[in-house]
Amino acid sequence: MRLALLFTLLALLILPATAQSTRVYKWQDEHGNVHYSDRLPSDRTAQNREVLNANGVRINTLDTPQLTPMAAAQRQELLRNAQRDTALAVTFENEDALRRVQDERIAVLRSGLTSARANIERIQASLAQHEGDANAYISEGKSVPAPIRINLERVRQMLAEQEAETAKLEQRYNETLLEHRAEIERYRELAGTR
Repeated sequence: MRLALLFTLLALLILPATAQSTRVYKWQDEHGNVHYSDRLPSDRTAQNREVLNANGVRINTLDTPQLTPMAAAQRQELLRNAQRDTALAVTFENEDALRRVQDERIAVLRSGLTSARANIERIQASLAQHEGDANAYISEGKSVPAPIRINLERVRQMLAEQEAETAKLEQRYNETLLEHRAEIERYRELAGTR
């Protein structure tokens, strides 16, 4: 009898201690309803997951905090820079190898610019021809025929489009030169050959 009483008293003493150490989990479902349980929610849509002690006081948060848009952008920029650095360090065994690849890129851009400028010259020559045809009619006091007017406008439009594309190519060429200088400087920093 004494032994049974001793076990009962011991159980009563231990029970509050285990109740104190019991964790309760609190979370919200996708509808905003709050739930409490002694087990973690298995639902992947659970939000605002917290661990509470037996008194209902939050002792831990299980959700990863959301990044602000600015912090997320900064994190992305750091990742891009790290990837670029890794690519530079792994791809090129020395600065000369990097310069050879850059020279090839520049050659392709120069070739594109040369072609674009040649196209502008051809279109300008065609425009001069169409304008000469139109001026011949005007100097004779005649109205310019519709096909010549249409061709004149079409060639002017082509010239404007080609000039715009050439300006974009020139901008890309200049940006690429700047990028290449920055790449060389970064490669030197990574290689320790400054």
